[in-house]
Amino acid sequence: MWARRPNKVPNKAKSPSEGWVRNASNHVVMAKSKYDELHDRYSAINTNKSGTRYERLAAVVFAALEERSIVIHDLKMVGKDSGVSHQIDVKITREGVKKHILLECKDFDVSGSPVGLGIARDFWGVVDDVHPDEAWIITCNEFTRDARRYAKGKGIKLATLRAFSDGDWENRVKTIVINLMMARAHVDRLSGTFDMDEHHLADFMKDYANQYPTGGFAPEDDKTALFDGTSTRSLSDIATKLARHRKVDDPAPVVVEKKETPKGKLSANSVDHYPIRAYEITVPVTFMKTQMRISAVDGATVLLLSGDDGLDFVVWGTALEAFTIDEDGTVHLAPEAVQKRLLTTVVPVPADAPFPDVAPQSHPTGGTT
Repeated sequence: MWARRPNKVPNKAKSPSEGWVRNASNHVVMAKSKYDELHDRYSAINTNKSGTRYERLAAVVFAALEERSIVIHDLKMVGKDSGVSHQIDVKITREGVKKHILLECKDFDVSGSPVGLGIARDFWGVVDDVHPDEAWIITCNEFTRDARRYAKGKGIKLATLRAFSDGDWENRVKTIVINLMMARAHVDRLSGTFDMDEHHLADFMKDYANQYPTGGFAPEDDKTALFDGTSTRSLSDIATKLARHRKVDDPAPVVVEKKETPKGKLSANSVDHYPIRAYEITVPVTFMKTQMRISAVDGATVLLLSGDDGLDFVVWGTALEAFTIDEDGTVHLAPEAVQKRLLTTVVPVPADAPFPDVAPQSHPTGGTT
């Protein structure tokens, strides 16, 4: 894949830190960045140009970060002052806002070198001529002190885009545990006890049998009416209110409304009303307990973007899979792309058992989740 180089290391590149290594055949070849390998895991391009794959990774990452923006990799822009054409690694145009952002990307993974003053100064020459609204230098390593001071003075923002490591989980939430206790009040199985004269009870039961031949009714077919001395409600309305106002942590298997009603009345059909002295409405309740664990899929996190303006963005492999870059360099999100980042596990728990404890996960740096 990589072009052969002369057997001897060129005078200007005698150190492996300059980007040259010897292969198994003792030939001197260009060293391969880990970001070249990461790029090729998700996308294939026919070029050996150093840094191109890192630029493309940065373009996709910012497309994921700015999903409503137009992101273009590797284009030419003409300076407003000089009329000279400049090569731009990545350009971002925010949708709905005439705001242009330029990225200068430096993959120094092989050399391990920081971005120095010269790179910041050269990029400022482009920025000063093109006049973008915002400009960033992106690298996988660090910046020298002079580069930071110069960039700050010129309004250039700095960020690192590097491989995500286990230590990066420190102070981050990797697993969320949600204990759910769901209670269902069975309104369709309500029962009632009424304190009323026997002959009134007999008349009420006769009306009830005529109105509801099957012995029960759906809430939408409920014609019952109970006057409690203040308001008139159907039995279904009373049961529904009981269910809605039940306390979540109440373990009782039923909910009850009990009330004395010296002036109360009861009807099975909303026509014939019979006096009652008190009533008790009972609705049975069943419980279901579930523990939901939402956690990052092991190996799913591949990159970390952090820098000025509080930038802190974890990049998932599925995000890199979801985007493509067309021939003119425009980054697109595939219509069928699904950026699944988390693994959700649902564990049923017996209603009479406590929720299981989930031990915190330790990381090499000592952080826990």
